[in-house]
Amino acid sequence: METLILAIVLLYLVALVYGSFAVAAYRLMLLEGHDRRWRAFVPVWNILLLFDIADESRWLAALLIVPVLGYFVLSFVGGRLAVLTGRPKWIGWIAGFYTLHVIGLPVLALTATRAKMDSTKTTWRYRYGSSNQNNAP
Repeated sequence: METLILAIVLLYLVALVYGSFAVAAYRLMLLEGHDRRWRAFVPVWNILLLFDIADESRWLAALLIVPVLGYFVLSFVGGRLAVLTGRPKWIGWIAGFYTLHVIGLPVLALTATRAKMDSTKTTWRYRYGSSNQNNAP
């Protein structure tokens, strides 16, 4: 019985973490005008998309596996996403911190506006197929 309760709690936590990354990636892709937003709901791909939106290497996502270093990598990406959405970098560092990212990253994404996203220059959408190809470098 204890094993079943532990399995249910673990499944709930995994679903919560997955959902937070999926919501954040979907909203940021929506604001960027990306036409393949379904990719935000593919389990590992949504994390890679957040790294792409932040203009960071996908290889940096591999460091999330390392226990202590993963905390700082996620905070770093949160800082980049905060700057992308027009907020100070320190807010992203706090929102991306490992224990707070379940709430912090979706809040960053859901409170972002298109005007803030358009004022920053990103190149990730040109690499992965955007419907807005007329501004490609």
